[in-house]
Amino acid sequence: MTTVVISPPRMADAERAAEAIAVEGVSEILVYGSVGRGEAGPDSDIDLVAIHDDLDYSTRRERSDDLKELARTVVAHRVSVYVTDWPEWTHRATRVSTSLEYAIAADAVTLYHREPNGVRWGKEIGMPTTNEAEAADRLANALRALFGLQSQLRMSVSERSALEDRDPGYYLFAMRDRMCTSCAHAHMAMETSLKALIHLGGIRPARTHDLHKLLGALPAAQRDHLRGMFVELSPEQASGWREAGAYEYADWSLDFLVPHTYHMARCGIAVSCYVADRLRHSEPARLIQKVAVEVGCRLHEWDLTAHDPYDIVGQPPPPEPPGVVTA
Repeated sequence: MTTVVISPPRMADAERAAEAIAVEGVSEILVYGSVGRGEAGPDSDIDLVAIHDDLDYSTRRERSDDLKELARTVVAHRVSVYVTDWPEWTHRATRVSTSLEYAIAADAVTLYHREPNGVRWGKEIGMPTTNEAEAADRLANALRALFGLQSQLRMSVSERSALEDRDPGYYLFAMRDRMCTSCAHAHMAMETSLKALIHLGGIRPARTHDLHKLLGALPAAQRDHLRGMFVELSPEQASGWREAGAYEYADWSLDFLVPHTYHMARCGIAVSCYVADRLRHSEPARLIQKVAVEVGCRLHEWDLTAHDPYDIVGQPPPPEPPGVVTA
């Protein structure tokens, strides 16, 4: 059997990709990350920045996709293209210490440059312009996670349909899925809230879903206070739900999942509200306080003193399948 060895991307690959995306409107292209540092492995991407003279920020994603397609025509490796323009890049790379641009600028290598033409230096840039605004942007992700959590804390349409159809297998699957999705949303609320708090402290958070590591980046007083919010579960136990919520729920018992969901949701509310209080003048913080009350009201309907998971959430047990006669 022949073994295919995939070679890591090299600087020469990045240079070919840069040449391909040096289209009209792009005046500088940088490479950063493992290729820029000469540390690329077989699974590494080629990470590029394409700085435009002027960019319509509403087309940023489309523009990035177009440039990635051009790069893929000349290199076999995965290529990521971060799209920005001179006003945005210059401000965020020098004044927003928690931004991606600031981190990139430390080790980026210039692959292509021409003199900029038609730069509108006084324009309103698209990305946050301060560390506090960067933190509020992360907190908006926590808000979306809490909205997702709120929608999962009552019986779903699928569960009601399974009851009507007397399909116990579908009913159990749908309920397990809802509990696990709730835990994943709660984890995301905690993760993005902690990252917002780290941004607020002037530090760029690590690219991790590990709550223990994120807590470790905070000052001792904040870290200890937040750890006290993890009741009935630890940050380490809460950290696995980014993947577990998508892949691992099928075999888990509702006897475990239901109370665990309750504790995850409670902790998600507590951590998000703590951070929101430190960004209280931002719109995401205001809305988090509102949705947290709504999530809390739904959890208040659960009875943790009950022993049966269906009694805890206040819904019927699985139906008997058609043809089964109960005594």
